[in-house]
Amino acid sequence: METKHEVQMTMRIKSTGWRCLVCLPVVLMLLVSLTVAASVDADDSPAVCITVDVSANAPSTVVFVDGFESGGTTPWLDSARAFSATEILDVVFEASVVGEFVGDALLELKVYTPNGHLYQVLTAPVTSKTGKGAYQVRVAGFPYPLAIQHLRSSPGGKSSSPGVVLSLPVGGTLIVSTSLYGLWEVRPFLDGESAGCGAPMFFYLVQ
Repeated sequence: METKHEVQMTMRIKSTGWRCLVCLPVVLMLLVSLTVAASVDADDSPAVCITVDVSANAPSTVVFVDGFESGGTTPWLDSARAFSATEILDVVFEASVVGEFVGDALLELKVYTPNGHLYQVLTAPVTSKTGKGAYQVRVAGFPYPLAIQHLRSSPGGKSSSPGVVLSLPVGGTLIVSTSLYGLWEVRPFLDGESAGCGAPMFFYLVQ
């Protein structure tokens, strides 16, 4: 025979169980709603990636298959861009965005030596906004403000034009004095996240 205390405990357990059974469908519906909302948000945020084109400060500094500098159109060394480090002042990178880029961000081009070591990080604050606004902004690690460059998005899959221009000094630097010749690599980052469009971008520096 159950005591009064045992009967009260049994009623409380049954009451709690009914409440849990009533709440369970509500909890499941809430979880489903959150999952659907998260997937919708992910689908509404197309991927953004950065393409990088490379050139030098004069068209005559491209090295071609015959080993001479000329005005031809076929680059030397497996179709990669190749430049004579003793004949140029710098290598110029033009970065363009593919995808829906909106707002402000920090673009970084990390340049790696032929040995795979990080040589330099080229940095530019970028924005999709047009019109009047700040022309420079303070960036951590830099003693002076950096110029803000306009980075237009191209949702159709083609890179934007014009792109963001950054330069890597070559003439009179360690590249020449220590003969850092060979295949170099450039990796783009947007707000600290890798943002390359597929294959890495390479270029050659020769003597």
